[in-house]
Amino acid sequence: MLTEVGTAAMQAFLDRFAATLPKRVHAALLLDGAGWHIAGHLAVPDNVSLILYYCRPTHRN
Repeated sequence: MLTEVGTAAMQAFLDRFAATLPKRVHAALLLDGAGWHIAGHLAVPDNVSLILYYCRPTHRN
């Protein structure tokens, strides 16, 4: 359990998650674009892709 969110927590999650995937499996994670999801120094493992979506306020839809 992590006590805070941020780039370090996201990196730890990605590293641990990627390590659980079987060989030759690639995972795509759908993320909301929070700052720690898109940090420039985030190292995304080769077997993971990040797909970002940005929610629009409902009054604009």
